[in-house]
Amino acid sequence: MAYLIVMLRSVLSLALFAALAAPGLAATTDWVEIGPESRLRLVSDDIQTDNGVTRIGIEIQLAPGTRTYWRVPGETGIPLQVDFAGSSGIAAAHVEWPFPKRELRDGYFDYVYYGELVLPVTIATEPGSDSVAIRAALTLGVCSDICIPARADFDFHIDFERPDRASAFRLDAAAARVPIADDRSPPLFGAVAAGGPHDAIVVETDAPNAVSASLIVDSDNPRWLFGPPQNGPHSGLLELPVLAGGAATELIGGQLRLTFMTDAGPYELIRRVGAFKSVDSAELVE
Repeated sequence: MAYLIVMLRSVLSLALFAALAAPGLAATTDWVEIGPESRLRLVSDDIQTDNGVTRIGIEIQLAPGTRTYWRVPGETGIPLQVDFAGSSGIAAAHVEWPFPKRELRDGYFDYVYYGELVLPVTIATEPGSDSVAIRAALTLGVCSDICIPARADFDFHIDFERPDRASAFRLDAAAARVPIADDRSPPLFGAVAAGGPHDAIVVETDAPNAVSASLIVDSDNPRWLFGPPQNGPHSGLLELPVLAGGAATELIGGQLRLTFMTDAGPYELIRRVGAFKSVDSAELVE
């Protein structure tokens, strides 16, 4: 695997940064160093909605030229892992992902972030919880010339008696960069099929060129990775090559997520995968 190749290249320089943020009651933890001039912390708005939801954020500051990875890291990336084991007052937690940058580097294809970033985390609290105790262990890839698997541990309390409006503002700004379900009509992307002359994912689209060029396709199964969109066999069709996972036709009958950027912000669609019909027709599915 490309990931192993990259890690073997840098095995002599591989390092693991670990730190523990001291327990506290503040809505913002201390910064934890995760590499040269790179750090992260957790922020909380300390607000609980009527349906028992609160938010925290993973705030990351990366040194110039340093990157970390989207929920689909790509061929060489180290995926973020968050473990809330040992926390109390949490029924479920879901990390949300701002729209990433697509990058081809040294022949490898990845989805990355640079600079400053906040990953919102939506937390469903247990019924009747007046406060939440967070114990979070994070592992993520921090890469420049080499890739470093960085780790940080946090232990703090969310106090709903003292809302943090500044953190709420940061989390709102981060949430605006997270793709939302596109229920507009007509949809910018239509049917999705697998197969065709290049055994690829083929997508119908009436989207403007810039929106079509931004398209990312992924599967809930992490073994699948698809390349950037290319012109398909007919006008109005896009092809996305399969970079990892198997033959595209194995996906027929399953679902894929389409994520894309528009002038109104990022959106996503879920599409069932049909079978490519014919190179002589613009119709995709049987």
